[in-house]
Amino acid sequence: MEELISTFNIVSFIAAIVSVVLSVVAIVFTILFYWLSKKESETISTRAQTIETQTELLRVLFDTMLNTSISMIKENSDAMHKYMMATVGQTSVSPEKSGEAIEAQGQVIKKESDLSTSESLAHDRK
Repeated sequence: MEELISTFNIVSFIAAIVSVVLSVVAIVFTILFYWLSKKESETISTRAQTIETQTELLRVLFDTMLNTSISMIKENSDAMHKYMMATVGQTSVSPEKSGEAIEAQGQVIKKESDLSTSESLAHDRK
């Protein structure tokens, strides 16, 4: 009987040591995972900021291209209108009105573009 108790004590002691070792390993893994997740979170935050900056630069570039395109369309329309006036005679639409119509349409396109860019940025931030 005493031999059984002695064997039981040895097994209990070994189980206690294994339990302590496993708890130390668990604590080390917890600290390691916390450190890795914090580092990854900082990396993701930096990348998100970079993406936001690049998106803003693209929006400015798109606005510039859109304004340039609108002015080119307006100039071409005015030139075509002048050509038509010279070859056909007086037309019912003045160059100023056609230019204003093109300018108004360009502003509508620009506003729609700004709205879609804003919605896209808002969706990306979620």
